Amino acid sequence: MYSPLVEKAIAFSIRAHAGQERKGQPGVPYVVHPIHVGLLLACHGFDERVVAAGILHDVLEDVGLAPDELAREFDPRVAALVAEVSEDKSRSWEDRKQHTVDAIASMSDGARAVTAADKVHNLADLARLLGLRGDSVWSMFRRGRGPTLDYYRRVLERLERHFPHALTEEMGSLLELVSRA
Repeated sequence: MYSPLVEKAIAFSIRAHAGQERKGQPGVPYVVHPIHVGLLLACHGFDERVVAAGILHDVLEDVGLAPDELAREFDPRVAALVAEVSEDKSRSWEDRKQHTVDAIASMSDGARAVTAADKVHNLADLARLLGLRGDSVWSMFRRGRGPTLDYYRRVLERLERHFPHALTEEMGSLLELVSRA
C-alpha cells in the first residue's frame, strides 16, 4: 500500500530516532522497531492513520515530542493514537507497565492494534535473540525474565478480553514460545 501519510511517518520516525539503537543490539537502528510495527499493522489491513501511529508510537516518550506538535505535523487522530499508547517515562517501570495494562480497557481499537503490534514485534525479536544468545538476553531487561514475562502476560490477558484479533493471537503464540525458551 502506498500512502503519503505513511511515507511521511517513516521519514519523521527515521529523523526522530536518529542515533538510537535497539536495546541490546549494537548497530541496529532503533527505527527498525517502529517501522516493523507499522508493517504488521499494514499487513493486518489497518488504515493509514493506524499504520502511521504504529510507526510513530515511540516518538512522544522516547524523543520528547509533545502531542500537539505531532498533531500539527500529522493530524489529530494520529497524534491521539500515539498519545494513547505512550508511557510517561518519569514514572517507575512498575507504574508505567501497570498503566499500560489498565489503559487497554479504555483504549480505542486503533491504539489496541498499535499496542498488540508493538508487543508482537518485541516478542518476535526477543525469541530471535533468545535463540542466538540464550538466557543472557534477559540481562537487557531492568527487571529480568520473571517480571518482564508477567507484564506481557497481563497485556495479553487484557488484549484477549478487549481486542480479539489475529495480532493478539500472534502475541499469545510468541509469548508462549518465549516463556518456554
